[in-house]
This record gives sequence, C-alpha cells and structure tokens, in this order.
Amino acid sequence: MKAKLIVPLLATALLLPVGPVAATTTAKFSLGYRVTDSQDQPNRAAEYYKLKDSLVGAAKISDLSGRRHFFFEGTYLNEEDYSGELHFDQAGLLRINLFGESVYHNLDHIPYPAPLETVNSPTGGTPLFREDLNPGDDYHLDVHQSSAHVRGKLPSFPAHINLNYWRLDRRGKKQLRFLDESCNGCHLQSRSQDVNRVTEEFTGSVDAHLGPIDLIFEQLVRIFRDKEPLLVDAFDQHRYRTSNDDALLVHDENPDSRLVASTVKAHTSLSGGLSGAAAVTFGTRTNQSRINTLGPVEAETDFIKTSGDVTYIPAPNLTFNLRYRLLDMNAGNTDVQVLTDLTTPPNTAGANALPSIAVRDSIDLTTAVYNATGTWRPNRQIALKADLRREDIDRSNTGAAGETGIWLLPEKETRNRLRLSAYVHPTAVRGLKLNTWYQYRISDDPAYATTVARGHEGFAGLTWMPSTGSWGLSLNGQVARARNDEHSIFQPSATPGIETEYPIHRRSEDDNIGAGIWFTPKDRIHCTLSYGYIRNRIVQDLVFGMDSANNLVVPDDSVEYTQHVHSAVFAANWQIAQRLAFLSEGHISWSKARFNPQFDLQMTGFNPAAVNTTAFTVNSDGLRELSALDTRQMGILAGLDWEPVDTWTCSARYSYDKYQDQLGDEFDGSAQTVTLSVAKAW
Repeated sequence: MKAKLIVPLLATALLLPVGPVAATTTAKFSLGYRVTDSQDQPNRAAEYYKLKDSLVGAAKISDLSGRRHFFFEGTYLNEEDYSGELHFDQAGLLRINLFGESVYHNLDHIPYPAPLETVNSPTGGTPLFREDLNPGDDYHLDVHQSSAHVRGKLPSFPAHINLNYWRLDRRGKKQLRFLDESCNGCHLQSRSQDVNRVTEEFTGSVDAHLGPIDLIFEQLVRIFRDKEPLLVDAFDQHRYRTSNDDALLVHDENPDSRLVASTVKAHTSLSGGLSGAAAVTFGTRTNQSRINTLGPVEAETDFIKTSGDVTYIPAPNLTFNLRYRLLDMNAGNTDVQVLTDLTTPPNTAGANALPSIAVRDSIDLTTAVYNATGTWRPNRQIALKADLRREDIDRSNTGAAGETGIWLLPEKETRNRLRLSAYVHPTAVRGLKLNTWYQYRISDDPAYATTVARGHEGFAGLTWMPSTGSWGLSLNGQVARARNDEHSIFQPSATPGIETEYPIHRRSEDDNIGAGIWFTPKDRIHCTLSYGYIRNRIVQDLVFGMDSANNLVVPDDSVEYTQHVHSAVFAANWQIAQRLAFLSEGHISWSKARFNPQFDLQMTGFNPAAVNTTAFTVNSDGLRELSALDTRQMGILAGLDWEPVDTWTCSARYSYDKYQDQLGDEFDGSAQTVTLSVAKAW
C-alpha cells in the first residue's frame, strides 16, 4: 500500500506550485512511464525485475538546518520493485534511520513433458514416469526487506539507547520436484508450492561511558515463520503406508524457529598505544516443527560466544593485534521419532505395529580461534603485514558406534593459516599502488570436501593513475591450489565381514583475473572497460554404485569438473552539450562447465521384467550430458538527459537483455524496456 502511494505523491509534488525553499534544503522529484517487452522465456534474461508496464518515479530531499539533518531518497518501478531510505538526526540526541525495499526475483520452471512421459530403464525393468501437475504456473519471489533504527542520547549522561527492527518477507511461488517412491515405477513429479516466509529481528542495546571503559548490553530476538500450510501428497505405494490409504503424508518442512541472545561488551578507549575489548554472548535457538505424522520433533541449541581483542602500538610505524574467539554449541534433539498412523511394510513381521526410528544425537561443537597480526610501516610508501591464525575444533556425537566412516566428521581438528602481505606505493612512479599477499593453510584431520588439508593461495594487484588524470588502470589476479587426500569410502565385499576400501583423493584449483581501464579520449567523453575471468577445476576420485558384493560399484579415478566464466563491460558517457548528455553501457558474459567421468563397462543386474539377472552396459555419457553448461548473456543500456531550462530534466532510457543456452532452448529469451521521465529540482 505504501508503495502505491508514491506515484500520486510524486505527481502532486510536480504539479503544485512550490514557494521559496531554504538554502539548506534541496529536493528533486521525477515522474515517468516504463514500457516493457519480452520474447520467448525472459526469466533468466530479466531475472531481477518484473516485466510490467508501469508508472515510475523517484524523490530525493535533503535538509541541513542548523543542528538538524534530514534526508530521504526513494525510487519506484512498480508495486513489486521499489526502495526508500530516510535519515533524521537532531543534534546527535535523536537519530532515526528507516529503510525499505522490494525486489522481484523470477524463478525457473524446469519443464516436464506434458502430460506424462514414460522412459524405460536400460535393463528393460522399472520405467520412469515424469509428470508436471502445474505446467502453466509462473514461479517468482517478491522479496521485501525493511529496517528501522532509533538511537537516543541522554543529554546529561554519556549513554545511548539503541532500538533496531529488521524484517525479511518472501512471498511467491516456486517449483517442487520430488519422487513418490512408487514400487511399480520411478514417478518424478513437479508441482507448485506457495511461499510465504517471514524473518523478524528485534535488537535493543544500552551503552554507557564509565571512565576509561565503555559498557554495552544488547538483547536480540529473531523469529522465523513459514505462514503456508505444510505441503502434502499421497505418496502412492510408499514403503511405509498409512493405515488409511486415503490419508496424505507431509513433505519436508522449514520449521519455525526462535533465536534469543544476550550480549555484554566492554572496551577501553580506541585511541592510545594500548586498547582492549571483550564480549560474551549467551543464546538459545529453538526449532518449532508443525509435522503431525511424525513426532515428537524437538530441537534446541544453546550456545556461548566469547571474544577478546588487544591492540598494542609501541611505535608509530609498528602495530600488534591479538584476537580470540570461542564458540561453544550444545545441540539437543528428540531421541526417537514415532511415525504416527503408519504401518511397517506388509512383508515384514509385525505389519500393524507403529514403527519408530532412532535419531542420532546432534553434533556438539566447540571452536576456538587464535589470531595474531603484526604490521610494520618502515616508511609512508611501504607496509608489511604478517597474520597467523589457529583454529581448534572439537566435535562430539559425530557418529554412532559401528557406523562406517563414509559421512563421519573428525572429532578433533586443528587448522592453521599464515598470511604475509605487502602494500607498496612507490614514489618513482606517480599514482602507482601495489598490493600482494600469500597464504598457506593446513589441517591435521580435514573434513572431506569442506576443509583444505594443504592449500596455497596468492594475490597480486595494482592500480595506476598517472598525473595527467586522463586515464587509469587496475589489474589483479588470485590463484589458489588445495588438496585433501585423507578420505576413504568403505563398501561391503562378497566376503562377509570384510569391506572394500576406496581411497578418495581430491584437489582443487581456483583462478581469478580482473582488469579495468578508464580513459578520456577527448573532452566531455569518459569511457571505462573492464574484464573478469574465473576458472574452477576440481579433480577427485569418485565411486558410482553401492554394493561391491554384487559388482555394482564403479570406481572412477581423477574425475574432472571444470568451469570457466568470462565477463566484459564497456561504458561511455558523452556530454554532448552543456544541457545534453548521452550515456551507454554494454555487457557480455559467457559460462562453460563440464563434469567428465570416464567409464564404460558391462555389469550384471536384476531385471524385474524377466525375473532374472541380465548383463547391461553402464557408461558415463548421460552424466556428462546432464552436467554440461554453456550459456551466453548480454545486455545494452542507452540513455539521454536533457535540461531544457534550469532545474528541469527530461530523461530517456532503453535497455535490452538476452540469455542464450548453447545446449538447449528451454530458458532462452530476451527482454527490453523503454523509460521516459521528467524531473524537477528545487
């Protein structure tokens, strides 16, 4: 409703006569209309705006009257895309900041052939069914974010009161794809799921200056609510069937949750040769499940966070920092889940018994981080920095006795990192600045694919702005190499009690290059050109399949995944005349990715249709095809600004965006917009 009031307010402001405005006050209002058009499937081409013809407007007001400061800025594109920000400060005694925005996000609708497609398996066995129950639905999210901050100061006492409110509201519709576990076939379904989720956060704090120490107390409450009812489905022929075959079962949920945290902080004066700070937080997070066919579902996490910082400056060119962080989380959950109104499979003993499932204890975590930094500035042109970080991790309840080591995290892990940095501003080359760093990481017991066992990373960058002021450039590059060779997968073998071990090695490579240049080829023309390149490469051993005893395991060494992303942007502004300006921008990006397993062999499996075993070929062609990515995105923007008289501006904007998939056309499309507006300034 607030957004819909912006347009008539702007129109009124433009049409009504305005009297003299104080010299300390400035204001600008604009009003216009935007026309949109699209071809094919525009959701990826115009991912973050709604293609809808609408009035557009903007407002900007600033007032600096004595010790009072007021500022407001807002934009409006349509009822789902707008933003506003307000700031008010009365002599430092009362400060108010308000912010609100709404963003429209288009989501993919992955097509399933309609109305039903049947695909037979390679062995001639169980078929695959694919079905879209809502083929014509459009998927999107309206993301609303708002915040309010109020800060008050007591006139006669050095203390402040702070109140904060933050809200994130997501509404819309998205695609839910799932398997109903039918025994007669693999039935893949797609259906629409309404989204209405709200996260709210309330924070209040009091700070006071008590001699050499500042004390702060803060209270936080964060609440998440999913306002939509739980999605249900019949799940026909599910292995666990309800006693009433017409009953519906719920899908997984995003449980409502509540977080409460209390924090006490203290710090000395931030100036001087020695300063310190400390803080402690006590908090609890509780999940509140609404599932009624499974229970009880209870989960709660208590945590304590502590921190300490010391800064020592023995000399103007030397600084030392010590930091300490501790996180201690104790998680609890229900030990046993009872599946209410469900029976065990009909072919098992006690078919009418109510099944229960033992739940493993949640992982408790204690993390301590120690960080020491030293900075030396031998002169104004050079700064050298060394940073040493150690992280001790202690996990409990990482797995029950007798479990294999497939998913287990290490109970104790120590991570170390050393970073050396240099900042150089050579006087011999005017306007040149150099920045470089190198870091080494190591872990004594790394978690597979989440922790680096050994890693090297380096960065180098420069910016150069010659004294002529007519051009400048920036270059930077970052390279990372990491390995993790300390993981194995164990599978049962044909011999009872003996497992087959498959060592899993993994290494990764990440490269990032950026370059930019700005230049003024002639008076009143300013151009910028930038280019970025990202490369990711992962090489790891993989195991496809599940059972060594039945020859259903396919080990594949050194499987490679690579991704390359290129992007380029060019922009030019031309002040054609004193009251006429032209602006333009063009961008293009292309992404390519490949997953490259290599296996092709004969296997023996069970054929339900023939009720016997049969030999069939298994290869990786389908995996490569499903994982391949090759896309192109491009766009242009052009505009004119004309000031026919002082304080009046007429503007025109045109934009065109296109998305193209080189391997398919399901999401290919384009979108274009034309916007005309007029603005008045006072």
